[in-house]
Amino acid sequence: MINIRKELLDVALQHPARARIVFAHGIGKSPKAVHRGVPKDFRYSLGTKIDRSLIETAELLFVAQYLSKEQKLPYLQKANTRLDLAKFFLQVLWDVGALDNQKYILLSEKFDEVGRQLGGWIQGMKSKPPAR
Repeated sequence: MINIRKELLDVALQHPARARIVFAHGIGKSPKAVHRGVPKDFRYSLGTKIDRSLIETAELLFVAQYLSKEQKLPYLQKANTRLDLAKFFLQVLWDVGALDNQKYILLSEKFDEVGRQLGGWIQGMKSKPPAR
């Protein structure tokens, strides 16, 4: 499994448009993992907010891959903001005791991995001069 993740990471770094593959592998199954074992009070409030933030992140990344270089950056930045919101709500879920430590660590690592890749994509877009 580690080799598969390494291969997907390499693909995403070589071909940023394929970052959605890494996103799907890293976080795509996470919403289900968040909901399991979470009390109903939090499952349908914070859990839903996390789901929505992750879905919006995936949508923005999907759209960004088809845009021109000049149009891509705002979508990537918005996707990064949505991912940060998901991380924040995950931390709140953990802080109130609705998520155990092991699950929080597992999900946080996945969110952080995607965040690093997305941050690299954003930095790559900022460092490239605009096309003329």
